[in-house]
Amino acid sequence: MKNSLKTKFLFMLIGLVVLVLFSFASLALRDFERDKIAYVFDTLLSHTKSTSVQVRTDIDNALKKGKFYMRGFNSKKMNLHPYSQALFKTDESISFIYLFTYNPNDGKLVQKQKLTKPDIKEDIAKINFQSLVEKSFTSELSLQITDTEKIRWILSLKYDNISNNNSPVFLVLGLNQGNFTENFVVSDLQDTYLVDEKDRVIAQPSQSIYDLNPTSMEGLFSKIWNKIPSYQGVTEIEYRKKEHWLVSKSEVGLANLRVVSFVDKSSALETLKYLQYKTMLFLIFLVCITIIVSLYAAGSLTSNLRKLTDATKRISEGIFDINIKIKSKDEMGQLAQNFNVMASEIQRLLEETAEKSRMENELKTAKLVQNTLFPEGDFKNDDLEIVGHYEPASECGGDWWYHSHNNGKSYLWIGDATGHGAPAALVTAAAKSASTIIERMPDIEPAEIAAVLNSAIYGTAKSEVLMTFFIAVYDPKARKLEYTNASHDPPLLFPKKEGPIKKKDLITLNEEIGPRLGQDPNATYKTCSLDINVGDQIVFYTDGVTELKNSENVMLGERQFIRGLIGSFNEESRTVVEAKQDLQKVIEDFRQGHPLEDDVTFFMTRFH
Repeated sequence: MKNSLKTKFLFMLIGLVVLVLFSFASLALRDFERDKIAYVFDTLLSHTKSTSVQVRTDIDNALKKGKFYMRGFNSKKMNLHPYSQALFKTDESISFIYLFTYNPNDGKLVQKQKLTKPDIKEDIAKINFQSLVEKSFTSELSLQITDTEKIRWILSLKYDNISNNNSPVFLVLGLNQGNFTENFVVSDLQDTYLVDEKDRVIAQPSQSIYDLNPTSMEGLFSKIWNKIPSYQGVTEIEYRKKEHWLVSKSEVGLANLRVVSFVDKSSALETLKYLQYKTMLFLIFLVCITIIVSLYAAGSLTSNLRKLTDATKRISEGIFDINIKIKSKDEMGQLAQNFNVMASEIQRLLEETAEKSRMENELKTAKLVQNTLFPEGDFKNDDLEIVGHYEPASECGGDWWYHSHNNGKSYLWIGDATGHGAPAALVTAAAKSASTIIERMPDIEPAEIAAVLNSAIYGTAKSEVLMTFFIAVYDPKARKLEYTNASHDPPLLFPKKEGPIKKKDLITLNEEIGPRLGQDPNATYKTCSLDINVGDQIVFYTDGVTELKNSENVMLGERQFIRGLIGSFNEESRTVVEAKQDLQKVIEDFRQGHPLEDDVTFFMTRFH
């Protein structure tokens, strides 16, 4: 047991340290990888942007030269102006100028004029003018990079022939100056390619850093255009046997030319492998230190833990006379002192638990008794239909509603005792007891009912618990509703009318407001009356409905409460039961499971 506990503690401590260290190292390496990739992306994008700008600048300069040389072009003789020909001899930036026309019958070029500098015959022989010119048919220009020193790059331009619209003239310039070519031919940290609109590689590194074959890159370029549809950007793509490449793209802005740069992701993260190796060595060193420290700490802690284990065994046997002696002044010493106090408190807690269990059982019994105070199910006869809902905030609530029918009249009761719990439940029971006697008194008015209830509540609670109340008596023969309000939330009458009900159509039963029940034994109340039409509906409710709060401490409010009722009552096919269900859904959706702070009670009456 001794070695087992010590070993478990040792493995737990070492395992925790190793987990934390390796988690931290993993997160740190991951952040380093993200930073490294972000740095590579920034470098790639900066390179492609500067290269595309240089390409655009050099091509714009070449286009200006081409336009300049074509001034005074003789379309009949198909040659340049003598001044242009003389200028060519002194222009050190151009190695040759060719003029071609295209024969559509055999698809071959027809050379019309040739201007060349000395010592470039061998370089010109390597040029495929046919392919170069054909590319400029559908584009504003075509471009080719050479590997010679005297001709750095070649530009083909198409000009319309005024004398023969069907046979355009193609100007081919061989240029020996071009700063942008170095960015493609020489690879530094990335391989850079210049691609035309048909994904053909125009310029590429003379010796690429990475193993990319331009002849099989068409599918790769399609992936890049799909992932970077904008003018410029960066992305990561997978290509050929799960190879991952970091790519940047920037459009030149002429002839759909695009500059694309590649960096192999594994090469970019090469330093990460070295960092991982060093991190692993450092973690192993920390683990070794942790093992040494853990061995020392485990021996000290487990000895005190054994004392605590023996004490818990005695408690499990029912022995609470315990005094653990641990001299250490750290948490273990404090734990021993607390354990001694705990042992002396256990017996008292057991007694309190038994008492609490007894009280909870009594509250459950009180709840069952209180549920008998409410109507059982919905009510419907030839005169009216009544449906209601009650949900207490605790085991016993302070809300109460009821309906009774005697001598052809219907009595509608609803009240709200201050607070909730057992005291409020006792007051509602007193109100229910009084109502049982009152409803048997013939022709008693609501004001008299309120006075009797007031005496009953005052005699029960002695002003310690008050109760708001609303009493209504409906006479179906006279189609008249008489009511008294003892400071209760006034019910809302929704009249039957043609067309939808609006808020202004509502009638609030708040003509006379009397004091709360149980506040003054000598309080007096007044009876009000209201004519009822067929199809009218009245909603009785307590303040627990409108003051209902959600998890954000926002109240439902009277406006949202009324809006939900109007929306339900305006549907002609809705029964009063369905209207009650609609209001319950409004309350539950707003509440979202938040605990109730007050009882929620309402009932609806529809007059037939």
